[in-house]
Amino acid sequence: CTQVWSRAMYFRLFAFQLLGLTLDRLLYLDADVVCKGDISQLLHLDLNGAVAAVVKDVDPMQEKAASRLSDPELLGQYFNSGVVYLDLKKWANAKLTEKALSILMSKDNVYKYPDQDVMNVLLKGMTIFLPRGYNTIYTIKSELKDKTH
Repeated sequence: CTQVWSRAMYFRLFAFQLLGLTLDRLLYLDADVVCKGDISQLLHLDLNGAVAAVVKDVDPMQEKAASRLSDPELLGQYFNSGVVYLDLKKWANAKLTEKALSILMSKDNVYKYPDQDVMNVLLKGMTIFLPRGYNTIYTIKSELKDKTH
């Protein structure tokens, strides 16, 4: 944990590992996600060998993340971890919880968004992308641009 992030950020990583003992797949949604439509089609999604299905983060975050993480391969591939459809067996087989925790607990941890950044680094090349509608970020800035109210 850090001064900004609580221990709770690790819960998701532990949950992926523990739930993988009894489940094959999991749809993870952050607590602030509002589902405005039917998401049941995700339950039948073919991951085509990928570990996870995710939604790419917004364009400004793509550039910032690739630069911040010193990884140009993340440009256009960086995802927001608020919606993740996960193959728990593949996650466990790749020992991703252990790897993530090892990185997060190291003294060299300089991640701005620790769990999300580490998931992006570890899952690079192991994801498929969902349409933006599955994880749209609506901000007050968007609200202010809307002149209809």
